[in-house]
Amino acid sequence: MTDSPSSSWDLRSSRALRFVVAVVGFVIVIVVAVALINILAVAMVKAGASRNLNESTALALAHVALMGGILLGIVAIIRYNPEGFLAAIWVFFPLVPPLAAAISVVGYLVSPEDPARAGVPQDPIAAVYVGLASSVLLWMFSAFPGAQMARRQRAQRRVYDDLCQRWRVLTARVEAESGNPDKQAKKALEEAKSILNEVKFQLTDSDGEGPALRWVLANGYTSIARQLHRVEEALFIVESVAEIVGDVLHDDLSLEDSGLKNRFTLRRVIRDAMPVISQAAADTLLRPVPALPQTAALLMRAQAQAQAQARKLTPHEAREALREVRFAINDYRDDIVDSFARGRNRLIWTFLMVAISTYVLLGLGMLSGIPKVTLVSVSAMYMVGSLVGLFSRLRIEASRPSTNDDYGLYLARLLTGPLLSGLAGVAGVYLIAQAPAFLGPIAEVGSASASPGPSASPPPTDVLAVVPQPKALADIYDLAKNHLALAVAAVFGLAPGLLTQRLQQQVDRLERDLQRSEPATSTAVAGAAPEGDHPEGG
Repeated sequence: MTDSPSSSWDLRSSRALRFVVAVVGFVIVIVVAVALINILAVAMVKAGASRNLNESTALALAHVALMGGILLGIVAIIRYNPEGFLAAIWVFFPLVPPLAAAISVVGYLVSPEDPARAGVPQDPIAAVYVGLASSVLLWMFSAFPGAQMARRQRAQRRVYDDLCQRWRVLTARVEAESGNPDKQAKKALEEAKSILNEVKFQLTDSDGEGPALRWVLANGYTSIARQLHRVEEALFIVESVAEIVGDVLHDDLSLEDSGLKNRFTLRRVIRDAMPVISQAAADTLLRPVPALPQTAALLMRAQAQAQAQARKLTPHEAREALREVRFAINDYRDDIVDSFARGRNRLIWTFLMVAISTYVLLGLGMLSGIPKVTLVSVSAMYMVGSLVGLFSRLRIEASRPSTNDDYGLYLARLLTGPLLSGLAGVAGVYLIAQAPAFLGPIAEVGSASASPGPSASPPPTDVLAVVPQPKALADIYDLAKNHLALAVAAVFGLAPGLLTQRLQQQVDRLERDLQRSEPATSTAVAGAAPEGDHPEGG
């Protein structure tokens, strides 16, 4: 009893010491960075590289931030290895372009103005450079918390826990059947044990505990799920009659309302193979397929009886056939889950390309020296469009409850929606403001195309002068002159919802198909057509 307080006190002392060392190290790094910034700023002013101390301080800050980012990147690569580093920086990569844009806008607005050009900073490139360097520094710093989120236990926590549970259950089932003397059973058990050992290494081995791209991109989880399904299918060869009856009933209920194109054929295979395993279970538990007409069902039964008299299936052949049925169901569900992961990754890449292009466009505008008033107006229109798009996306997502793991597809849609809505809002303000100038020449050409009568007089010159002229960009993106700009941006912020409607329909269809392939929800899915309404092909 006397050793416990001492050890606890030592542990607390160790933690306190590490905390003090971390704080002192952080303070030292900040002091060194500030000193380096001041030295670089003074040196640039004396060398004539900048015009004043404020401008040189901003550039020196950007230099130090960029060097700090590079140093953090080198430390992260040494700490997590190259693949782990890529996985760690990928976690927060979608936030980097918006963060760089925000820092650049703030730096542009607080920069001292050029006396020769009202409302324009003296050195616009400094704001862009500060935004880029600061975002690189924060991005490299995010590698350390990102590395924790890119581990197998945290990237998809719920999926990981489910896979571990399924692995433990399947391991126990395989060990329980290890004493089966049948030759085919031994072969199936060896196959199952080999797969389970590989899955154990991926889920529990300490060598694979670090961050990795397969966990961030989610293809590691889907690959393990497929491997566990192969173990389930191998157990069809070694299971007892009672266990295989339960599995076959599960498969038949899963096929009853699933989206598999050959589900009727698979259900026929079950009805042909199950009597060999258990005639009583086949007669009692397996219902007739409702989609088949009565005459076709009688004809099939007669053909099955004739084939059974000619050559009966062996129990092993029947088990192999039922194993193929389970493989078809598992493969169908795995493909749907893979679609969620691939769709999430593709949507994130789309978001990154659009975000980077937007920042490049913003940077070009800053380098050209747009007035600060215009930049504030454009930023306000973008924010209004983004907020409208965000609220619209939240409303849509709140109306579609889902119990399936989408591997982050929801967050990808939530990020992409506001970005596209903000761009649509800014573009919509320009289109509405220039619409009279665009449509004026068209209306004039259309009226001139009508052939005038002999007594028609030429149009008065004052009518031609009414044709509107294109507006200047500075006037369009000026809230003081364009009073409806924010309202137009809000309306156009809803436009990306129409563009993403196709993606939304595909996601809803995949989730519906996944739910319909589960026996507990086969008849409870909204909008699912009854099985008897589907014609049987061939």
